Amino acid sequence: PEPDQHNEGQPLRRQIDERGQQRSKFFTDCKTEHSASLRCIQDNYQEKEVCQPFFDAYRKCRKLEHQRRLEENARKSGAGEGCVI
Repeated sequence: PEPDQHNEGQPLRRQIDERGQQRSKFFTDCKTEHSASLRCIQDNYQEKEVCQPFFDAYRKCRKLEHQRRLEENARKSGAGEGCVI
């Protein structure tokens, strides 16, 4: 039988993390910044401007994470290994 072409071109990143748990498709390395910004909103829900430094830190973290993934995808696609999402 021919190899299944169903998954051709799909991301190479494993769907199970190092702890053996299912990875979320919304997995991010910015969990600390995300939690801090949510905690700030809960504590200061009437004055969101107090939380702006937390929002900025999260945005910066996500931007850096996105850039790392773009670079990793470019590196891997140049080597013919596929993409990483």
